[in-house]
Amino acid sequence: AINALSCALYSIALRHLTQVLSLRTIYLMGYLIFSVGVGIMAILPGRVPSHHATLPLCAVLGIMYATLCTIPYTLVSQYAQARQNTAGDEDRTRGMGIDCALVTSMIQLA
Repeated sequence: AINALSCALYSIALRHLTQVLSLRTIYLMGYLIFSVGVGIMAILPGRVPSHHATLPLCAVLGIMYATLCTIPYTLVSQYAQARQNTAGDEDRTRGMGIDCALVTSMIQLA
């Protein structure tokens, strides 16, 4: 429940964050928050009771999941739109469907 709640709240916050920060910055910030959360858990094993460390990490995982499932697709759509505006109709080698399939494959591997 904590994971889902933090994912939902962060997804709502993403709408406002994209008006202030670039998508790449938000993407890196999501990974940084996740890395710090996991790093803290790795540094403090046995010193902190497991439930005190696990509950905040659930919230961090929600942020990571929201970042992983929204930002790459938004970046791909922006890239495809920019490529379409610059190339016009002459560049038909790869479409947005293939780009989204590549991002989905990357997410499944991650």
